[in-house]
Amino acid sequence: MDISVHQVRLIKTMKSFRMTDGFSIVCGEDCAIQVCPDCAPADKKDQVVDFILARTLSDVMPETGGHDDLLITIPSCGHVFTVETLDGHTAIKDFYSRDTGDTKWTGLKTPDGPIKPPSCPTCRSPITCNRFGRIIKRADLDILERNVTSHMSRSLDRCLGAVQRFDENRSTSLLVEAASTVDIPAPKKKPALKKLKNAQEDVLKKKDERPALYTDILAQNNKLHWIDSAVDKVWTSAVRPLFDRYRDIQKLAETRSAHTQAWEAAFSFLYEREMETGLKDLSKMPRNPKEHAMRMATMQVGQPRPLADRRFLVEAFWLTIHIRLTMNKLAQAWLEKVDQQKCHIFHLLQWADYIQYLLKTCSIDADKALAIAKDSNSYRQIAKSVLLALRIDLETFRFNLDMCKKFGTFKDSDKRKELREKAIESRDACMQKMDLTIYEHLNRMGSGQEEAAWLESTFTTTARVIVDEWSKLEQSIWRDTFYQPVSLDEKMDIIRAFNFGNWYDSGLGN
Repeated sequence: MDISVHQVRLIKTMKSFRMTDGFSIVCGEDCAIQVCPDCAPADKKDQVVDFILARTLSDVMPETGGHDDLLITIPSCGHVFTVETLDGHTAIKDFYSRDTGDTKWTGLKTPDGPIKPPSCPTCRSPITCNRFGRIIKRADLDILERNVTSHMSRSLDRCLGAVQRFDENRSTSLLVEAASTVDIPAPKKKPALKKLKNAQEDVLKKKDERPALYTDILAQNNKLHWIDSAVDKVWTSAVRPLFDRYRDIQKLAETRSAHTQAWEAAFSFLYEREMETGLKDLSKMPRNPKEHAMRMATMQVGQPRPLADRRFLVEAFWLTIHIRLTMNKLAQAWLEKVDQQKCHIFHLLQWADYIQYLLKTCSIDADKALAIAKDSNSYRQIAKSVLLALRIDLETFRFNLDMCKKFGTFKDSDKRKELREKAIESRDACMQKMDLTIYEHLNRMGSGQEEAAWLESTFTTTARVIVDEWSKLEQSIWRDTFYQPVSLDEKMDIIRAFNFGNWYDSGLGN
């Protein structure tokens, strides 16, 4: 059987390849669709396959084995290019690192920002070659990521609009009117208050990265609270729109993007594999096997944890906290106007405990939001989360001071001294947090005029107001004078600070 010259060339090129089901396990491409420079029809031979040197198919010599002569046929369209051309076209070096001599691949890299699916340089058909599988998968994940982030952005905007349209004045009037007419005698059988308190503590100790559950802040949840049905009926009617939006935001906070799901799956697999490897040979087990497995899994997964949905998660935390602070104002309005002659003190104390619980969930969730922002290196979100935490601390102290005055303990000189010392301590802590946040923010983001102006308008001005409020509170307690609280809703319009936008399209900005 005679063998032509071009067949000899092809045999020499392929002789070191092992074949499995028609695919070369060296290059991974389907051998059946590859184009031979000698066998190709004339019109194909004249096509440019090397964009760097402008060579046609007839000019290349695959038997040399160099990337500038090896060919790949794109399955979707049949166009042929050299490996070097497609490597440059798909920016493969953004995904893999090379040695100093640029002779072989040495590891994985992670490209910055989203990428588009690679396409044929000639006809724009999708490139589906196995060599570029990691690039193709990353592009597909980026498309899914855009869909998720776009959905989350639009959903948060809808929830934000609904919260802004909530008629707080109407709800306040409804609660105040009910407070003057409600008649609730002492309960015939008191609940096990210690059991309720323990259940609340269990909820507050949860470490999961999501806002307090919708069911855990409901006043009618009798596993956590003991609120009379007459009060709960009016309360539910007054704040139902807020609870509805809260439930929607909670669902959004539990959404995970395609990148995050893929990263977590890969990380989990690699972590388990490292642990199993260590268990097979205990003599080589590292001193801290879990830490070692986490470090190795992080290195092998090839890219850092995605951040887009985590930054939306921070914004979800903010909005749920804002809703709870609004509920706190409404709940205090009812407690302030209730007729203590008609409502037994036991019920007043239980309502005060519910308010205190809401504030505790806000404080814990503000700390969670701050931790997530720090983990994501989202410095503007860090500043906003710190400011929110400072506000919650002040609101909590204000409420405790009001309760001391309402129930008579404020008249005790020792109690006033304790409250004053707490106010001084909190003011000093607030100043330290403010100064530290300003220093760290400008140190990370730079002290340019634009960034300094943003920090001043969004954080510093309001933080100073909060510090001043602590000073006013301390003086009011010391002199036993009337304290007129400043409305932080006016000074700190947290809704305007949300800036719900497509972090993904803006490069996951801070």
